[in-house]
Amino acid sequence: MIKKLLGQRVLVKRDYLNEKSSLVISKDDDLELNTGQIIYIGDDIADIKMGDRILFEELAGQSVDLNNERYLVLNYENVIAIL
Repeated sequence: MIKKLLGQRVLVKRDYLNEKSSLVISKDDDLELNTGQIIYIGDDIADIKMGDRILFEELAGQSVDLNNERYLVLNYENVIAIL
């Protein structure tokens, strides 16, 4: 797992849209959405907290696999809104 995110970055569990139903947590063959839940927060970020659901820019971030789970590391400036 990540010990610390450097700078103004957030770790996000991205949402996926399943063709058979509506919103799901994560599936490999499903459509990636530009929404998700904040899992971990870097330094100097006061506007959001862990557990918040956010909307972020479509092509932003770096995908990472941790403990067989897929996450997205985003710069704070790529977060558009808290949902």
